[in-house]
Amino acid sequence: MYVAGIKARRDEAADIDPAIFGTLFHLSAELAYNSMAEKSHDRIITEEMLDNLSKDERQIELFVRQAFNGELFNGKETLPSDYNGIQSINFEVICRYLRQIMVMDKLYAPFMYVESESDEFEHLISIPHPESANGNLQVRISGRIDRIDCKNGIYRIADYKTGHVEKNPNTIDDLFDNSKERRRYALQTFYYATLVHYSGKYGSKRLAPVLLYIRSSAKPSAEGIYMKMANEPITDFSGGLMNGYIAHLRDTISSIFNPEIPFAQTGLPDTCSKCDFKEICHKHL
Repeated sequence: MYVAGIKARRDEAADIDPAIFGTLFHLSAELAYNSMAEKSHDRIITEEMLDNLSKDERQIELFVRQAFNGELFNGKETLPSDYNGIQSINFEVICRYLRQIMVMDKLYAPFMYVESESDEFEHLISIPHPESANGNLQVRISGRIDRIDCKNGIYRIADYKTGHVEKNPNTIDDLFDNSKERRRYALQTFYYATLVHYSGKYGSKRLAPVLLYIRSSAKPSAEGIYMKMANEPITDFSGGLMNGYIAHLRDTISSIFNPEIPFAQTGLPDTCSKCDFKEICHKHL
């Protein structure tokens, strides 16, 4: 969908699909957290700020409404009283999720809210390719990062997840194993941490890829502050962990561009059943 520029069909009047729901939540969170960070010259968000805003129902609804107006209604000012049933339900759920993530972040506060929804991170990876002029192909990788925050010199590269909680991986191999349902959330946040590392924006600072599960934030614990691999918290992505990930990532990209390796559809039925483009590929028709 990214290469071909194809977008999933969207019935605005009928439903809010998971992708749109995630976008609405991300934008709501960005508005809310920037409003707190801007109160401090060093963008520090305190436990008191989070506590006060999480209890301010009117202000939270305003942030979510701004997100709905900008993303769902193309900038048109639309009151919650004009939402249809599905839109109203999703509005209430996002308001609740926004409060929940603030309650969860109180365990982590105070912290610096560095930046959010940044798409400036990109990098060129060189891979061997038989048909290129010099035997190598330059592939541009990039991504938009939900949130970067910092505490005690550790920069968390955070990715919001509004879906189910995924099991933590035990090894890097778990992220790239096509024979089973791989840890795709971890794969994604490691990818973002790799982009930040390559950018050099934060120098030699420690980077920690993190998954922030919104649904489970109703019962927050300190366990969710850092992501784990083999039951060990990841507070420094550099070194062997990152090098192992980059090696697998380069091998994966190389296989995609290798003309001798034919394209193969996934062997996981659940992946197909949830795909927006199953009518195009006709795998099960």
